Amino acid sequence: MSWRKKSFSYRLSTDFVFITSILFLAALITTAFISYKLIADEATRSAKNKLDATVKEIEIEIQKVEDAVNGIAWLVEEHLDDPDYMYHITRKLVSESGTVFGSAVAFEPDSFEGMHYYSPYSFKDRSAGSEIRSIQLGNDDYDYFSMEWYRKAADSRQPCWSEPYVDEGGGGLEMSTYSRPVFDKEGKFKAVITADFYLGVASEIISRVQPYANSRTVLASASGKYIIDKDSPYFGLDILSSCKSIKDSRAIAAAEDMLGGQEGVASYKNNGNTSFLVYGPLKNGWSAAIVCDYKEVLRNAGRMQLLLLIEAVLGLILLFLLCNSISHRLTRPLLDFEKSARGIAEGDFNTSLPQIDSDDEIKHLRDSFEYMQNSLNTYIYELKETTASKERIESELAIASQIQMGIVPHSFPDLGRVSLSAMLKPAREVGGDFYDCFLHDKDTVYFTIGDVSGKGVPAALVMAICISAFRFLSNLDLSISQLLTKMNDSLCDSNEANMFVTLLIGKIDLRTGRMSYCNAGHNPPVLIGPDGKAGFLGVKPNIAIGLLKEFKYEEQEIDLAPGSRMLFYTDGVTEAETVSKAQYGEDRLLSWAGRIPSGYSAEAVCSSLYADVSTFTGDEPQNDDITIMTMKIE
Repeated sequence: MSWRKKSFSYRLSTDFVFITSILFLAALITTAFISYKLIADEATRSAKNKLDATVKEIEIEIQKVEDAVNGIAWLVEEHLDDPDYMYHITRKLVSESGTVFGSAVAFEPDSFEGMHYYSPYSFKDRSAGSEIRSIQLGNDDYDYFSMEWYRKAADSRQPCWSEPYVDEGGGGLEMSTYSRPVFDKEGKFKAVITADFYLGVASEIISRVQPYANSRTVLASASGKYIIDKDSPYFGLDILSSCKSIKDSRAIAAAEDMLGGQEGVASYKNNGNTSFLVYGPLKNGWSAAIVCDYKEVLRNAGRMQLLLLIEAVLGLILLFLLCNSISHRLTRPLLDFEKSARGIAEGDFNTSLPQIDSDDEIKHLRDSFEYMQNSLNTYIYELKETTASKERIESELAIASQIQMGIVPHSFPDLGRVSLSAMLKPAREVGGDFYDCFLHDKDTVYFTIGDVSGKGVPAALVMAICISAFRFLSNLDLSISQLLTKMNDSLCDSNEANMFVTLLIGKIDLRTGRMSYCNAGHNPPVLIGPDGKAGFLGVKPNIAIGLLKEFKYEEQEIDLAPGSRMLFYTDGVTEAETVSKAQYGEDRLLSWAGRIPSGYSAEAVCSSLYADVSTFTGDEPQNDDITIMTMKIE
C-alpha cells in the first residue's frame, strides 16, 4: 500500500479526484447561481411575453373604440344643425360596436336655441338585457362642461382618453371615455363625440393572466389610477401610492417609469420576499404590469441542487476507483503525448510524435495527432492566403468607393435664383445610384439623377459610364429627349451584361424658370409649390435606358414658380424597409414633403429626408443605395 501511495498513477488519481471535486463544487455553485439567474430571466421573459400579449389584447379593444368614434365623426360633422339626428348617430355607434358601452355627442353651451345643455347619450342598459337606451345627458345636475371627458378634448382640440370614473349620471358603470372634438366646416369647435369603454372588459382580460402562483396583473391609467372593477378596494387608488407603501425605492422608481410611459423590469423587497415587476405602456397612455414572487419561480431549483450534490459525491467516489485503475496503465504513453502536445500548442506543428506499437486507442490517438499536425499546417497556409486576398479586395473596394464618390459633385456652383443640393449613400462600398448637375452656360443648368439595376462593382461601372455620357452629350446643345435617346443607344451598344438604368434628365432656364425634363422609368419627382402643397410631378412612361435601342423618348416642360421646390430621389428612399419589411412608401414621402418649412435650405431638405428615412427603418441595415437631390427656385 505504501508503494501505491507513492506511485505516480496513485497520486495522479488522488490529485485528479481532488481537483475534480473542487471544480465540481465550483461548478455546482456556479450552476446554482446561473440556474437561478436563468430561471429568473426566463420567468421575466415569460412574464414580459404574457404582458405584451395582454397589452396587445387590451389595445385591440381600445382601438375598436377609437375606430368606432373616428369612423362616425364625419356623420356628426355633416349634421351639426340637426340636434335630433344625434340620437340616431349615438345609437348607431353603440349598436354597431360590441366594445363601446355608450356614446354621446356633447355640444358647446347654447349651441341650440333654448338649450344650454345638449348632449344626446345612448348606452347599453345592462338591467334590460343590454337594450340600447337614449337620454339627454346634460342638465344642472350633470354639468358635462366641467367633466374631464369633455373639458380635455375641448381644451386640447385633440382626441383623448379620460381617467377612470364611475358615470353616475350616465351608464352608472366604471369606465374610461374616448373623446374626439368635432368642428364645423369653418374649423370652429362645436362638440365632442365620445365612446365609453367599460373597464370591466379590461379587468376580465388581466384577470386571466397569472404566469405563476400568487402572481398578479394590474392596469393603470395615464395618471396612475388602477383600472379595475369599482367594487375592488383598489378602485380609485393610484399605483404610485401602493408602491410607496412597500418602502423600496426600486418599486417607487418603477411606478414613476410607468407613469412616464416607459417599459422595463424591476425587482424589490416586499415583506421580506423578493418580487419582480414587468411593466410596459399602452398606446393611449395607460400602463400594464405583472408582479411575481421569486420564491414561487425558484421553488424547485433548490431541490434540484440537492440531488446534484448527492449524485456528485457518489460519482466522485466511483471516479477515484476508476482513475486509479486506468491511469497506471495509460500514464506512460500519455506522458510522451503530453510533450508532443505541448510542442504543438507552442506552435511547433512539426514536432515528433512517440511511436506506439500496440493497435489500440493510444495508437489511434497518435495517428489523430499526426493528422492534426498536417491539417493545422495546411489550414494556416490557406488562412494566410485567404487573409491576404481579403485584405487586397477590401483595399481595392475602399479605393473604388473613393473614386466613385469623387465622380459625383459634392459642391454646386452659384446658380443665382436656383439653390441645389444632393447626397448619395451607397448600400455597399460602391453602388449604382448617381446624380450630376452643372452650369452649361450662364443661363442654363443641366441636371440628372439615376439608378443602375443591381448593386456593387458592375453597377458602379455603368454609373460612371452614364455620368460621362451625360456630361459629354449635354455640351452638344441637344434637346433633352435627343440627349436621353443618344445615352440609351450608347448603353445598348455596349450592354453585354443586360443592365439597365432608370434616370431623369432635365435642364432649367434660369431667366424664365422653365424646366424641360425627360423621364426614363425613374421615380416621379415631388413638386412642392410656393404654398407648401406637395405632389408628384407628372412624367411620361418612357422605358429605362439600356433596354431597347432607338427608342424615342418624349420630353416635358413646366414653369417653376418662385418659391417652388423640386425633390428628386431613387427607390432606395421609397423602398427603405423596417425589420418587419414595411416600406417607407410614396405616401409617407408626400406627407413628409408637405411639412417642409419654407425657410429650409436645399442642403437641410436632403439631410432632413435622409434622417426621416433612417428614423423609419431604425436599426435595419440599408437595403439599397439612397440618393436625394433637391432644388429651390428663389
